[in-house]
Amino acid sequence: DQPRSRGLGDVYKRQGLDLGVYGAPETFLINPAGEIVLRHAGDLNARVWEEKFLPLLPAQAGQGKGGQ
Repeated sequence: DQPRSRGLGDVYKRQGLDLGVYGAPETFLINPAGEIVLRHAGDLNARVWEEKFLPLLPAQAGQGKGGQ
């Protein structure tokens, strides 16, 4: 069973459309309240991570392994 073939309990695959999902790849940053903070359509590479995602994360979340 492929993980991408299931829609998180969305039997009719409509939830994604309601969220604005239109194609792959898409990456979402979701806060603890379950709200979408950032939606990125396209490749998630180091530049995109550093420019778009990292500034929105708490300082300790962006640190590499071992606190570097």
